[in-house]
Amino acid sequence: MNDGMNAVIKAGPWKVTLHPPVLVYQGTREEHITRPNLCLLDGAVGVIFQTTFDTNSTPRDSKDIWISTDRGESWREASRHVDIGSYSLYSKPNGEVVVMPYDSIRYGAEKSSLTGPRTTLSWKAGSLRISADTTTAHFPKPLLGFLQEPVMDANGKPLYLDGDLPPTDKPITAFWGTIQQLPDGRWIVPMYGCYEGDPYARNSPVPEMRRMARYTTELFVSDDEGRTWSWFSRIATPDDVPDECIEGPDEVQLYRFPDLWRAIIRVSALKNFFQPMRYAESFDCGKTWTKPRILEGVEMIMDPRGLILPGGVTVLTAGRPKID
Repeated sequence: MNDGMNAVIKAGPWKVTLHPPVLVYQGTREEHITRPNLCLLDGAVGVIFQTTFDTNSTPRDSKDIWISTDRGESWREASRHVDIGSYSLYSKPNGEVVVMPYDSIRYGAEKSSLTGPRTTLSWKAGSLRISADTTTAHFPKPLLGFLQEPVMDANGKPLYLDGDLPPTDKPITAFWGTIQQLPDGRWIVPMYGCYEGDPYARNSPVPEMRRMARYTTELFVSDDEGRTWSWFSRIATPDDVPDECIEGPDEVQLYRFPDLWRAIIRVSALKNFFQPMRYAESFDCGKTWTKPRILEGVEMIMDPRGLILPGGVTVLTAGRPKID
């Protein structure tokens, strides 16, 4: 039913009011808008999104930041093409927003660590302030790098996208998923990637995967607001999902209930090799996890995002297939 300009949807005991959509930014035909994420500043709401097409070879992050000071009714440009991630961020109670990198990650002092810009946003006197220091994540063993050699198939066709090689010092891993705060004050975030010794997927039907291995997805914690991260637990590995899950477990939405934790997991969303999202559960606050199972009744297959509402009701949004 309609309530003036708003749509009201009822499902069982729940009622949701949908307000009319608000245009933030309309791109040009040359732009490719992806990776949007909202954040809360002191006296403003921000949205970070990308307007440039990229691949694994993209050397650095490049995002646009738009601001609303009227609770999302109108938006204006605050900064363009900033070296900042968008997938993993935390809106602090003091109005600052801390953002982890995505494409700008590099190996740290050794291959079992990664480093990149840790960016802080704030809204002061009607102006967006941007500062950056460094984040470092420590892994339990060395990370895998992208396959660099020009491997060809029997017909001389490249086993990856031709002429599209990532930097040699860029590990196959990523911060992905909302940063949450644990009861002891630490931050926790999902990450996914590949380790040295994981077999390259040279024969994958998807060209993007042929210079990588299938992913493993894990949780990391920080006790210094994202400056350093340490390994917390492993949610799932390629061995935990069928071979038709081309990518392996990667993007995760983490739900933390009082009696269990649940991870919603992307496993394959590339070039029509679609697989349903899976979910795994933990009954010891995220230390150990059940084997992933198919998330029944959900057609969307990537970019899982969600909230836990009062009473334990979960909300999940995701992307593809027809399309997003």
